[in-house]
Amino acid sequence: MRTPVLVLAALILVSFTLSAQSPGDAEPRPTLQRGAWYVGGYSGSSGFHGRGTVSPLGGSDVKFSVTGIGFSGMGGYFVANRFSLGPQIDVNYSREVDPADNVRTVVQWSLGGQAAYYHELPGTPWVPVARVVASFDRTVEKDDNEIRDSIENGYRLSPRVGAYYFFTNRLAAGAEVSYSFSRIKPDSDDATLTVHAFGAGAGITLFFR
Repeated sequence: MRTPVLVLAALILVSFTLSAQSPGDAEPRPTLQRGAWYVGGYSGSSGFHGRGTVSPLGGSDVKFSVTGIGFSGMGGYFVANRFSLGPQIDVNYSREVDPADNVRTVVQWSLGGQAAYYHELPGTPWVPVARVVASFDRTVEKDDNEIRDSIENGYRLSPRVGAYYFFTNRLAAGAEVSYSFSRIKPDSDDATLTVHAFGAGAGITLFFR
């Protein structure tokens, strides 16, 4: 658990540092101020290696490669200037390959919430963003030979950093990279899998006030 906590602490430190360096006389973007809200969608792909630990099987390590695509729908309300809270829904489809070349098809549904800090840069349409997503995950796994299905439940914590490009005050395109820490428990046995993974995504967001 120490790794995601350190990543989250680093993101918070960077956000406060950038805020302290911002000039105070820049005109703020109205759709990033308290009372504004937004809806958006992200599509993402992954081609990264994940690493997990299985308990109670002696805490053994499990390594696997993941290739997949996903979609995220999100909304948010600015409870303070440049700081928003809101829900997020994710749907992910991926193929996992373990060291023994066993292939599994994985479909994952996630429902959770996200908190985001937007750092405005004066005189530019670029806005860096630091975001944290926490969610409950429901996963269906199927062996490549379709012998069995496995239903898994778990939770995920995902710090993310990225940037928006504002075409107007209402329309922005964005991209982000993410780190994901998950705890997954299959319905069929008592094992728990802890997973660390990385990803990237891009999308469009509409802002309103």
